[in-house]
Amino acid sequence: MGRVTSYDVFIPVAKKDEHKLGFCVESLKYLNPQPDNIFVVGEFYERTVLDLNKNAATNFRRPAWIYQQFLKLFQDETVNDQYLVVDSDLILLKQLDLFNEDGKPFFFLGIDQLHKPYFNYSEEVFGFGREY
Repeated sequence: MGRVTSYDVFIPVAKKDEHKLGFCVESLKYLNPQPDNIFVVGEFYERTVLDLNKNAATNFRRPAWIYQQFLKLFQDETVNDQYLVVDSDLILLKQLDLFNEDGKPFFFLGIDQLHKPYFNYSEEVFGFGREY
């Protein structure tokens, strides 16, 4: 049938989100199927993953954010050809099916980044809100 459901998870961690990483990794139990490998890359190791000056994109408002997007796209740490990028401030709360019955990956797009109940819950339960 040609099913390909092997994949890795790649988690870039910004310094400001290091305290959230444990919650993020723990929540990966909701991924279906489970990943073969999980790769966590903190700011200290970014240059070994993508040797690019993170402040080179000075024509943009957020050069460090631009760098992180390149890091997500061009990393070469994962073993599998397919990988899921999970930001370290993302906490899954329920099962997330990643592939359809034919083994093709679903495409997820978040359009509402300001869902107040989510951030209120995050503040109450985990002690951090939307931004710092």
